[in-house]
Amino acid sequence: MYFTETPNLQRIEQMMISIPYQIPRSSCFRCNGQNYHDQITTKLAMQILLDSFGSRKLEKRMKGIDMKPQFTSKQHYDRFTGFLKSMTLSPAHCSRNYVAAVFLLSSNSNLWEKAKPHINRAAVDFDKIKLGSVTTTIYTIFKAAKEVYTDKAEISVSEFCDCLLINDRTISNIFTAMLIENHGYRIVDTSMFEKKAKAV
Repeated sequence: MYFTETPNLQRIEQMMISIPYQIPRSSCFRCNGQNYHDQITTKLAMQILLDSFGSRKLEKRMKGIDMKPQFTSKQHYDRFTGFLKSMTLSPAHCSRNYVAAVFLLSSNSNLWEKAKPHINRAAVDFDKIKLGSVTTTIYTIFKAAKEVYTDKAEISVSEFCDCLLINDRTISNIFTAMLIENHGYRIVDTSMFEKKAKAV
């Protein structure tokens, strides 16, 4: 029995009660990868569901968003992977909070220019990142990155539901980062960009 009514939110709700990294019986990650990528779970999603059961406005908005965990663009992928390579780091050997924060900060080129100098091999120094005059989108991404890194709430449910404040692409990025935080980088579908890199 689910509290929510739409398939997208029911999948989130199902993941809320599942064990991280749990693979169904008679299956493996490789065989079950597509279904695994399609499942959505984040602390933010949990907060939204717990605080907004029955919210038609929320359900209506979530219905039309592509929640597949992936990079925004090839440029986003290159910024993220290029930075980790420059630090001789692998996502598998970094903390999930660190990887999730770098994923979000590198999703926007303007934000990345401000944040990159304050990220080292082990930490992100958010106190030293000076945003200056930025768009609401950049500010939201920054707050979300800080949230996944520190585990302290930065974005309210009302902000998350405001389509004028947070656009669909940003929501998708936030959900992907939260997935990384909870389940690790392997949840992200990088196949499209990896194929392009091999073809070059």
